[in-house]
Amino acid sequence: MMKIVCCGSSFSSLDPALPNTHYSEIISQQLGAELINIAKPGSSNFAIRLQIDTAIQLKPDLILFEFASASRLDLPLKVLGDDKQYQSNNLAHNLRYTNYHNVVPDVIQRDQESIISDSISNLINENCFITNEKLTTASRQALKSWFIELYDEPIAYHKDFYIASSVHWPLQQSKIPYLWTRGDLCMFDWNLYPNQVDDAGNPWLVTNMTSTTYHTSVGQQIEIANSWLTAYNKFWNTE
Repeated sequence: MMKIVCCGSSFSSLDPALPNTHYSEIISQQLGAELINIAKPGSSNFAIRLQIDTAIQLKPDLILFEFASASRLDLPLKVLGDDKQYQSNNLAHNLRYTNYHNVVPDVIQRDQESIISDSISNLINENCFITNEKLTTASRQALKSWFIELYDEPIAYHKDFYIASSVHWPLQQSKIPYLWTRGDLCMFDWNLYPNQVDDAGNPWLVTNMTSTTYHTSVGQQIEIANSWLTAYNKFWNTE
């Protein structure tokens, strides 16, 4: 059976309350494929990069991914009072999936969690989790001071563009078919990179910020899936 791995932020995450409605699920159903969705709400582009490297290790037949906003951070779990240490070879298994409102696949080893990846506003305003887990008081104050005094959005977005664009080389070397959308990094020129889904399939441009995990309606997910399927047939379907 064909195997698909999906990576990304909340826009690419499954909603446990709405099974079989996300674009990755619809695509998998249409292609008769097994889906492994390792996307996570709040993921930074660095976190998505870790997910994609993990996806390559899984050796699927197709990888799907979107890029996220640059207003996100990756922090060690000590900000939550945990002493877990980051290990680079753990890749996406480092990411804190626990307590996020999404479906976490069995391939993610949650006993290796060492970093929290989320938006700066969620971290400062303590809105990361569906449970009442919060940053330590000292960590939250330090983050607020850093954001006010040192954060620069244009620099952050340009850095994330370099992180995001770096993924194409290992993907091409793996020879695994892949499809992607530029997500919230629309201000950069992506023409150099192949297999991009058009803007109708970019959930960051379609979102109406509903209460769903993936920020769109179920009907919009069908439209997004159709754009991805069109791109799949254009770039990879040789039948």
